[in-house]
Amino acid sequence: MRSRQCRPVYETDILGGMLDHHASAFVGRDHHLARLTDDARRAREDGARAVLIRGDAGVGKTRLVDEYLRRTPLARAAVGGCLEMGTDGVSFAPFTTLLRQLARQEEERPSTAHNRELSRLVPELGERPDPADENRARLFEAVLTFLEECARPDGLVVAVEDLHWSDASTRDLLVFLLRNLGPAPLHLLVSLRTDDLHRTHPLRRLLPELQRLPRVGRLDLGPLSRDEVAAQAAVLRGYALAPGDVDLLYERSGGNPLFVESFLAVPDLIGAGLPDGPRDLLLAAVETLPDATRRLLGLVATGGEHVEHTLLAAVARRAGTSEEDLDRALRPAVDAQVLRATATGYSFRHALLAEAVHTDMMPGERVRAHRRYAEALERGVVGLSAAERAIQLAHHAHEARDQPLALTCAWRAADHAADAVGHPEHLALLERVLELWDRVPDAAERVGQPRGEVLRRAAEVSLVAGSLRRASPTRRTVCANSGSRGCTTRERPARPMRNSSPDSGTRAPRR
Repeated sequence: MRSRQCRPVYETDILGGMLDHHASAFVGRDHHLARLTDDARRAREDGARAVLIRGDAGVGKTRLVDEYLRRTPLARAAVGGCLEMGTDGVSFAPFTTLLRQLARQEEERPSTAHNRELSRLVPELGERPDPADENRARLFEAVLTFLEECARPDGLVVAVEDLHWSDASTRDLLVFLLRNLGPAPLHLLVSLRTDDLHRTHPLRRLLPELQRLPRVGRLDLGPLSRDEVAAQAAVLRGYALAPGDVDLLYERSGGNPLFVESFLAVPDLIGAGLPDGPRDLLLAAVETLPDATRRLLGLVATGGEHVEHTLLAAVARRAGTSEEDLDRALRPAVDAQVLRATATGYSFRHALLAEAVHTDMMPGERVRAHRRYAEALERGVVGLSAAERAIQLAHHAHEARDQPLALTCAWRAADHAADAVGHPEHLALLERVLELWDRVPDAAERVGQPRGEVLRRAAEVSLVAGSLRRASPTRRTVCANSGSRGCTTRERPARPMRNSSPDSGTRAPRR
């Protein structure tokens, strides 16, 4: 495979000329940037390395990654982010994004030997394997080999952002990659919010194991110092603040760069009455926008931190807004840097801002917004793959409380999760179907299978996913419902796949 020089894969292109690119301060992170650059040189000379970038929300993890990608000594880069969709998450979401980016950069597609496996995640690469083949080891090995091929000879940066929102399949693949880092010049960056890691979060147990791996490092981002806050304020305001204003800004922001930026959006730091909570602070920039803009921002936030323009336009039409009116209404939000326009859609300036806007909506508004997304997705949206459409439709139908549609869509989405060998997501969607079953009178007709068959399938997926605790009661329910002679009091557990799960504890053999 030939390598060629490529810019990092994040878009600075402008959708419809809407992006007003303001200068933004980057202070207090020089030593972090130097650490990443030194790590990249080591990867180029001594083989693959990984860094876990940790910090609270708003502390500047994404900005640090962006700055590093602009200055990396490696030739190529691709970025993928995890999606905040809970159990409705798309299997392998960040890897699907970055593999598609890399495949589009290549003058040649991945080698034929790996095309079929990678097409589970990127359908345009070719014909998928038989859906009955649920061996994830070949998929994981194909991803690793393709990344290594892309890394040679001049180096590749792969960034996986927002791991705290990751689906279980993404975590499994990441563990495989980190445990099998080899001599290729590959630099793997993984960012995550530490303040989102509650006591039962799956990363609480996993991260200490990953940090002990020989090629994996850790980079913690803390708050800025008072002097760094003063420097950030001077860049953003264009002049140095008075010492008293710096003291107030530092005290109220806690040194969080996002909050510093949001506080500085208030013209008078003292006289305006600064909001006390982060949510009120983030919404201060939204409250000054026109009513039509604020209303449509709710639609954008319902789609997540980033939404494609084609999908948003279809949703807006369901709400009675034409595409031209959508552009006009969103321009003030882009000018105010609440939204960023990318090559294909819109992103909130920060995920916290998307959360604040969505939380600020009235309950009825949220339900209607999710319903409009579901209606638009049902009719079809250009540019979305069948899997992406199915997963998003299942999510929005559930949030819209349309139980019949949510059941039907969860069943369809489960098939797509199975095609991608996303066993944990497959199981979660089947459990969603079973949860809704008794609330939908014609459930069997909608699914095309009796409840016992859905239970049997859920039990089998539980075993494949290694969730014996969940499989056993499900299996007993199947037996009780069906009276099958094949059910015994002791079931042989499925053989766990080597090194495809964080619980496997073994290294997969390199081929």
